Amino acid sequence: MGPMTADIPLEKKILSERLALIAQQIKIILVIVLIISTLTAYTLWSTVPHDMLINWLFLVNFPSLLRIILLFSQKHHTYDLDLLAFFNVFLAAWSGTAWGAVGFFFPLYADPTVMQFLTVVLFGITAGSVPGLSSFVPCYFAFSIPVMGGLAFRHFSYGDEIHISASIFCLIFLLINMAFSLVIQNSMIQSIRLRFEKNELIGKLRQEKDKAISARDAKSSFLAAASHDLRQPLHAMGFFIETLKKEITDEDQSLLLQKVERTSDNLRAQLNDLLDISKIDAGILTPHPTPLSVEAIFSALKSEFTPLAQEKNIDLHIVARDLIINSDAHMIERILNNLISNALRYTKPGGRILVGCRRRGKNIRFEVHDTGIGIPGHLIGHIFAEYYQIANPERDRNKGLGLGLSIVKGMCDLLDHPIEVRSEINKGTSFYVSAPRSHKRPSIPDSLSQHFNLKLETGNIILIDDERDALDAMSTLLENWGHTVVPFEAETEALQYLSHHDFCPDMIITDFRLREMRTGAEAISAINKKLKKSVPAVIITGDTAKDRMLQARRSGHVLLHKPILPAKLRTVINNTLIKAY
Repeated sequence: MGPMTADIPLEKKILSERLALIAQQIKIILVIVLIISTLTAYTLWSTVPHDMLINWLFLVNFPSLLRIILLFSQKHHTYDLDLLAFFNVFLAAWSGTAWGAVGFFFPLYADPTVMQFLTVVLFGITAGSVPGLSSFVPCYFAFSIPVMGGLAFRHFSYGDEIHISASIFCLIFLLINMAFSLVIQNSMIQSIRLRFEKNELIGKLRQEKDKAISARDAKSSFLAAASHDLRQPLHAMGFFIETLKKEITDEDQSLLLQKVERTSDNLRAQLNDLLDISKIDAGILTPHPTPLSVEAIFSALKSEFTPLAQEKNIDLHIVARDLIINSDAHMIERILNNLISNALRYTKPGGRILVGCRRRGKNIRFEVHDTGIGIPGHLIGHIFAEYYQIANPERDRNKGLGLGLSIVKGMCDLLDHPIEVRSEINKGTSFYVSAPRSHKRPSIPDSLSQHFNLKLETGNIILIDDERDALDAMSTLLENWGHTVVPFEAETEALQYLSHHDFCPDMIITDFRLREMRTGAEAISAINKKLKKSVPAVIITGDTAKDRMLQARRSGHVLLHKPILPAKLRTVINNTLIKAY
């Protein structure tokens, strides 16, 4: 058949499939008809005139030959379905009439035993053609009626009771096979219809899925672009604030700067939530489990959250125990940090939060209990969805973006740490996270807070960023830390400078996305090639798009994400220079 298109009516598609089923069997039918007709002619050769047999052989096999020709022509031409249906019925009638002639004319030249032989042959052909022609019943009717009709008429013409009975039996046999043919056709039509309907549903489902994926990708692209554009000025702002801390001595101005810094930190935290979700979605957040001290983890959490709880008049108890778990330090800290932050956010003043852990078989189960507003039972299944917040219809920015628990769930899945939640309205919520116990002691002190090396190194730094504000802010801050900095807005400017100045960099710090569609990794490679040596490098990126983050990660250089805390940047620079020296 010709190619099927979506705008062809369903009934036409079904008819096309039914005719195609007949066409698929035509080669087998041709062989079977040729064998049976040849054997029949051989059997009747001594009793029926030879010219009649030869003409009959041609007539009975010619329709099959025409079907073969039609089948090949359909590979290059598309025919009207109604015309094809008529042609198939016509050829079936032709073939049936040719076989019917065997039972009607040939007994006139043969003895009764030959009549019995022909009866068996024609009965077999009538029954045998049911499977091959029943996908389109008009073809079977056009074939079988002449076959059995001719045989029944010849039996009836003899006039005796046996032959009349045989004639009636022929007609009954014909009707039975026609009924079977109708049943098979209806079954085939139903099967074909269901297949088309299923394919149509699959097509619609695929379209809806594609729409959903497109919408998700559009949302992700928008968030990635918005996140990148927000990170750039916030990145610069953080460095300007750090520089101003040393310049401002007035107490009122210092308090004002602290408020600016607090606002900047809040926005940085929300953008970091977006970054963590993007890392989880991109599959680039890889756990590195090591033995960790629960006591050290809880000590860091207590230092961080006790002042916040006191500020909100919430009774926070963090009960530390001398236990060791096997987990990723950053991820388990982030999980517990988010759960405690969530508890503080939804617990009213005067409430209570309890953080602790228990042995549970081979695991240590962390528990965070609060006396907050609670979660309705029918909503518990939604709390780990991205951007979902139960008690923030006004979208208060102080309550975050609704990503905290999504990050918790994503990191728990990566770590294979089961998480459970139980809640009761107006009584509170409890979260449980299970991590495997470890019998090894931590090899080094595992403080989860930022730390500095005692020795602060300085060096010559090439700085590349196409955002002027970020470039100026970082350049000023690095110079305040004692580094010699040469800032550039593009890779070409840095290469040109190195061509005309005797400057030997100890380190390269570059943004990932640069001008002229270049990347920071390419800029580092070009500078190293220019200097004929490998210079330690740090790549800074504000991108949260999956492909960009993967590309930056594959560069092999130290990777930092905007906005960067000055303290973290200083630690990375210091450690990099120490390794270089």
